[in-house]
Amino acid sequence: MIAYEIMVYPDRRRHLAALSNSGHSLKTIADDHKSDAMVADARDYTFTLAALTDLAALETEWRELAGRAHAAFFLSWHWIGCWLATLPREQYPSLFRVTLNQRVVGLALVTFRTHRWGPFLWRRLWLHQSGDEALDALAIEYNNILLDPAFATDLRPAALRWLMRETGADEFRLSGILAAIAPPGIPTSGPLVWTHNSKPAYRLELGRVPKTADGLLASLRHTTRRQLRQALRQYAVLGVPEVAPAGSRTEALAMLDKLIDLHQRYWNKRGRPGAFQGQGFTDFHRLMVRRGFDSGHVQLLHCTVGDATIGYLYNFVLDGHVYNYQTGFDYDLIERSKPGWVCHYLAIERALRDGADIYDFLAGASQFKATFANRTDEMVWISVLRDTALMRCALGFIRMGRHLRGKMRLGRKLFPRLGKAVPPQAGDHP
Repeated sequence: MIAYEIMVYPDRRRHLAALSNSGHSLKTIADDHKSDAMVADARDYTFTLAALTDLAALETEWRELAGRAHAAFFLSWHWIGCWLATLPREQYPSLFRVTLNQRVVGLALVTFRTHRWGPFLWRRLWLHQSGDEALDALAIEYNNILLDPAFATDLRPAALRWLMRETGADEFRLSGILAAIAPPGIPTSGPLVWTHNSKPAYRLELGRVPKTADGLLASLRHTTRRQLRQALRQYAVLGVPEVAPAGSRTEALAMLDKLIDLHQRYWNKRGRPGAFQGQGFTDFHRLMVRRGFDSGHVQLLHCTVGDATIGYLYNFVLDGHVYNYQTGFDYDLIERSKPGWVCHYLAIERALRDGADIYDFLAGASQFKATFANRTDEMVWISVLRDTALMRCALGFIRMGRHLRGKMRLGRKLFPRLGKAVPPQAGDHP
């Protein structure tokens, strides 16, 4: 059976009042949870949702469970701890905990926000995000509820349903989750799942690279190999391209500053803000470097040729998995060169020498990523919606509106004289 404890989290009384006023029925702890009991396979789980108060105790629990789960970097305390440290206190999430015989087997941090959608109140849950667009620019990936792998199959669907039911949420935002391990029973497309975005997630499994001097080059397709060799020859006129890691935390912070400068310069030239536009984003990553560099979980690489800089790479490293999170390249050093290709090539060669298992390019469509990777997954940003007639009707209207806007944009492209094309609207979701 599954035992349920009473939730304690900020503004619960106001939340219950809002539910009552909006006409939703309130389910209590005594409700019949037969479906969850069957999913849980008769194990005695206890689900709780409480205000987050003791970060030190949470760190101990989180590190222990993440170690058992072999969690991705984005679900490790390295990321979660920095996220909490940079959040305003008033925007702290609530702590969801699952225990089995007093042992923690599941943890998650969820934020509850109420929005007004026309005449309706829309209650939204966020997993490991604040619900604030500026604060969530960090772009978590490999997201999910942190679960002991021995119980994950049972717990994922049960935990998601319990959270939506007991909070009265109309929508649960799951950002940056692998489609292959989305909660069972929660498809990434369907009548009550809204897909905001879907991106390929590219990685290079280093164990499949031949163990020879030119193994990496040999593993690439002929066209890619030719283009990379041409890029290396371009830089060879200035010297031998090399890569070196930061030797100290101070040097790593200085390299991060230089990476930010190159990154912002590139995107600002193209009329785009760049990832480091917001001060909060920059502050988060400075803290990440200060906390994670000495333990080897944060890596700053400097790629050079002679005395000149080709670029910088900012990586996370955990359990032999190298995550390339951000980059900054000098595109002005040599005209029509490929500094990104050369820097990643040097970084991958270094990862091979260090004995890493995976070099991960993370989510995002890119010709370069596709040509270097030997594995591609799908990463999705979805909303799971409450199954009610109102939600089905609202979702149907929203999908119809998107379809019509798509037809109108196509018409403007085919017949440009009829009007100027309108760009897609940001935040186009229920």
